[in-house]
Amino acid sequence: MSFKKWVRILVPEIQLFDFIQERGFWKKKRGAVQPVAMRQGAGVVPGQSSSAMPIGGMQSGPVSTGAVREVLSDAKYGMKQLGLNKSNEELDRIFNEIRETMNMYILRQEEFIEELLISYKKAFFQRAKGAVQNTILLAGPAGTGKYSSLAIFIDQLYKKKLVPYSKYSLIDLSRYEQGEVHTNFIADVSAAFNQGIGTVCFSGFEKANTEIISYVARLFNDGFFRTPGNVMVDASDFFLLLYLDADMKPEERGQLPPSIAKKIPAGLLKGIQSYALTAPLGLDDLEEILRQKLGLMVKKFDRQAQVAAIFHHSFYKGLSKQIYETNKYGEEVERLIQKDIYPSLLDLRAREKITAGDRITVKMENNMLIAVKGEKQFPLKAIELVKEENLDDLLQELHSLTGLQTVKRSVEELLQTVRMEKARQQAGLRSSGKMAVHMIFTGNPGTGKTTVARLIARILKAMGILSQGQLVEVTRQDLVGQYLGSTAPKTNSVIESALGGVLFIDEAYTLARSKNDPFGLEAIDTIVKGMEDHRDNLVAVIAGYTREMETFLTSNPGLKSRFPFIIEFPDYTPADMLEILKGMASARGFHFEPSLTEGLLELFERKQIPGRNDSGNGRLVRNLLEEAIRRQSVRLSEELVPDDLTLLTAEDFGLSERKPFDIETAFANIVGLEPVKHFVRSLEKQLLANQKRKEAGIITDHSQTLNIIFSGNPGTGKTTMARLLAELLKTMGVLKKGHLVEVDRSDLVAEYVGQTAVKTTEAVQRALGGVLFIDEAYSLVEEGIEGGGFGKEAIDTLVGLIENHRSELVVILAGYTQEMEQFVKSNPGLSSRFPLKIEFPDYTPEQLVQITDLQVKGKGFVLEKAVHAPLADYYETKQIPGKNDSGNGRLVRNTVEAAIRTQAVRIVETEELPIEELNVLKVEDFSFPAAKKVRNALDELDSVIGLEQVKTFVRSLSAQIEVAERRKRMGLPDMGSQSLHMIFKGNPGTGKTMMARILAKRLKELGVIKLDEIVETDRSGLVAGYVGQTAIKTRQVLEKALGGILFIDEAYALAGEGNDFGQEAIDTIVKFMDDHRENIIVILAGYDEDMDILLDMNAGLRSRFPNIITFEDYSTPELLEISKAILKPKGYELSRGGEEALIKLLREQEGNTHSGNGRFARNVCEAAIRCHALRMSGQENPTREDLTLLQYGDFIEGAGVEK
Repeated sequence: MSFKKWVRILVPEIQLFDFIQERGFWKKKRGAVQPVAMRQGAGVVPGQSSSAMPIGGMQSGPVSTGAVREVLSDAKYGMKQLGLNKSNEELDRIFNEIRETMNMYILRQEEFIEELLISYKKAFFQRAKGAVQNTILLAGPAGTGKYSSLAIFIDQLYKKKLVPYSKYSLIDLSRYEQGEVHTNFIADVSAAFNQGIGTVCFSGFEKANTEIISYVARLFNDGFFRTPGNVMVDASDFFLLLYLDADMKPEERGQLPPSIAKKIPAGLLKGIQSYALTAPLGLDDLEEILRQKLGLMVKKFDRQAQVAAIFHHSFYKGLSKQIYETNKYGEEVERLIQKDIYPSLLDLRAREKITAGDRITVKMENNMLIAVKGEKQFPLKAIELVKEENLDDLLQELHSLTGLQTVKRSVEELLQTVRMEKARQQAGLRSSGKMAVHMIFTGNPGTGKTTVARLIARILKAMGILSQGQLVEVTRQDLVGQYLGSTAPKTNSVIESALGGVLFIDEAYTLARSKNDPFGLEAIDTIVKGMEDHRDNLVAVIAGYTREMETFLTSNPGLKSRFPFIIEFPDYTPADMLEILKGMASARGFHFEPSLTEGLLELFERKQIPGRNDSGNGRLVRNLLEEAIRRQSVRLSEELVPDDLTLLTAEDFGLSERKPFDIETAFANIVGLEPVKHFVRSLEKQLLANQKRKEAGIITDHSQTLNIIFSGNPGTGKTTMARLLAELLKTMGVLKKGHLVEVDRSDLVAEYVGQTAVKTTEAVQRALGGVLFIDEAYSLVEEGIEGGGFGKEAIDTLVGLIENHRSELVVILAGYTQEMEQFVKSNPGLSSRFPLKIEFPDYTPEQLVQITDLQVKGKGFVLEKAVHAPLADYYETKQIPGKNDSGNGRLVRNTVEAAIRTQAVRIVETEELPIEELNVLKVEDFSFPAAKKVRNALDELDSVIGLEQVKTFVRSLSAQIEVAERRKRMGLPDMGSQSLHMIFKGNPGTGKTMMARILAKRLKELGVIKLDEIVETDRSGLVAGYVGQTAIKTRQVLEKALGGILFIDEAYALAGEGNDFGQEAIDTIVKFMDDHRENIIVILAGYDEDMDILLDMNAGLRSRFPNIITFEDYSTPELLEISKAILKPKGYELSRGGEEALIKLLREQEGNTHSGNGRFARNVCEAAIRCHALRMSGQENPTREDLTLLQYGDFIEGAGVEK
């Protein structure tokens, strides 16, 4: 029996000490407390390790008697004296030796080792009993050897007999839940401090419960704490360490960096007396660790598997570089060897792919571990290294993004909210459970939504909210199936792939196109359920345009409540876009001179249009850069000796100086419109004045509303002037794009409820940066429809959008003058938003000839001078002032196109035509009406039978107009215009319509009206059957009569009672007469008494119809003459008997107001002709006289038939 065994028999206390040394005082029960011996861990050069001696846990040795307890107490006291009897000289020597040993094992951490040794050495010099020896912070990047250094250090202290144990206790504070604070935590801490002397290291405080932090802080500050349950924990004679993995900048070495200090709770930070900080390992250091660790593994593998393994030389550098990017350094080396490399090689040996005595080479290709034996290769395992990211680094990356200040603030608020919610849960405060951090990203494309979503996924992983941190980006097509029932499985598959990370749904609003989209709605329902089922392991981010996303959230009742965070991504500013451009150019190896800064800022200002969904942002920058690179390639290819291949010039970016807008050159091809030109010139001068002030440094608010109403007939140049105005405003910098978007009602109004606003918004967005030209805008007003119809919705939407985009849009409303006046009144907001109103007058015949000349030249033709005069006369007859469809520029276009077609036929049919005449338009190419020998209106008046009083009125009216014109030519005072509207009173058949035609012809001869035709109508032609439709119907008839005479027969029929629509027709007629008093004459005709009733019922009528003409009934002799006049053109004559019969019939009708007058005479004559024809059909050989002579019997028999 050895001496050692004899001693242990004689002195049993030594057996107890052996037991304690081997098993410890307490049995290990929970994983939160770990006894740590020296280990070959991160940053450690492999060497000889000491034996393990666990110290934590509950008692598991033999139960001692009272004597044993006394011996144990004495032993503990003796342990306390270890190291305290060493002289200072001995301590200097011992710590110097420990320093040399640690520097042999730990790479590149000399400063850290020095600070760690000094922190302990001071305590040994001080020799303080019954107090905490020192409180020390161990911090630095993960995997740089903090744990390993501490283990080696404690082991060395034990070997130098400065401490009684070779291990320290490690307590992970993050593993204790709220309910374990006063159970497991207190028990574990009590056990750790029950040894009498030693080192206790606390880790995981960043995620620890606040009450636990409070207890630990008391240990660091006071050396003890007492629980409400009267449990006393005393840290006297112990070294207290606080462990923290944290990155820091090189310049922060030598001091406690603020970036680390802010991670430590204030109570804990206050109690820290010393600190030791590790430095990041270099790539070469990591490769050296990897080589030595793999060397040890190879020896172990050879010993256990009898296989010689070597690693290819490229293996070390490649793997070291990947490990370096994880920021875990030595820890990742240890994990890879223990978890991936060594188990994979053992698996290969177990499968007998390699056998004892074999020699293999291990290499790595495309992250795949491969063992090579001769010519055979055995894939072992794919090694995927996931970079463990630091939260501070990620937040720094977020803040390094260009612009997006509001987004950054929103993300910071989100993270602070998540932190506080987590702290409340750890503190045991009332909580609704795990907090949902689903988000909505709204904004235009290219504003960084996807980039920020990726960052948030990584940030939430770093915070421990997500387990994986991957981003799964999808759109509608990735979620929706092709047939009913296939969408849910497809969507669930996507959700499964996103678990542990972020599901990013771009353009999410496309899932809710309409209520009739079952596939999209099924996807939404599945997503909502998936968010609820996986709320602890999934974050959903949905993104899209702001307005569309607002609509999308209403598609499912559960959507909005599940997305508590809504982040708006604003468009980038020009300065932001310049920074993005610099970064993009640099990444692709290009650069540009600083002198381009101002030009590029102006370019971005011009291109980036707020509110436009397709304006670009980051995408615009990328497109501009790619376009510049293409231009540079073309430029350099044309140079004999290419200059700097990486330099982008102003020419490449299209920054050449823009030509100023010459308004007079633009006006040169625009005929007439002088009032419009005057307005545009004054606007240009105002803009130039603003520009001068800006260049002089004078800051003024020159913003103004430039929305305009263009009123006038079609073809008067409204669209042309709008296009010119857009170009002017672009050149002057008022508008960024300067394009013209033309729309009408069909482009704004939809067929279904709720779609008009969408359609109108789309039209406005297309026009942002330019001019929105709404032709026939008045058609948006729908009279007689309750609520205003869809047109009102378009108007209301338009008013709101105009206000929202007032600095990025000019709107021009165009239409007929009267209609536009009514349109502006339809919405109270229109008038104030359209302060500028421009009237486009009809072109004169002379101006239309000028326009014709310009159009002909524009088509490559020549207009013969001889055409000018007849063309002016032609336009004079066609161009009727105030008539909406009279033509103007459109009339010219149609006339020119017809002439070119006619000319084409002429030159083909003409042989040997000179070449110079092939493009000449001559008089014969135009469809001018042939000159007719027209009977003079006054001669026609003289031929009228009877109506002497009426004829006298017409002659006097004609004379009055003629004299007025002569006086005007001689410069005499104007007699003033007179109203020519008339009332013809009389029985039917008294020549009213005939006299109206003669009157129209005479007034045209005098130049009073343009047309010698009359438009005849009556009540049925004016009155409609529905509310609001009569005015429209009446106006259409009135417009047709513009330039001539409107003859309303039986006008008294319009005088209905109550809510009769006739009054609506009268009101429309009266207003139209006032609006177009120079271009229309209205004649109301009817029975004498009935017309008097009509005038009495409508006070405004009598004053507007000053000329009242009574048509007396015809006498019998006059009707006889009328009858002869009717028969003569037909080739008939009256026999003596026939004339007697006709006179008899006419006398019978004298005094009968309903006889018909001239109409009766015509009817009798026509009846007599029919009876004559019947009689002649029975004769075999009638003479000429028989065929042309009407007899007595023909009239008597015919009158009988009529009766």
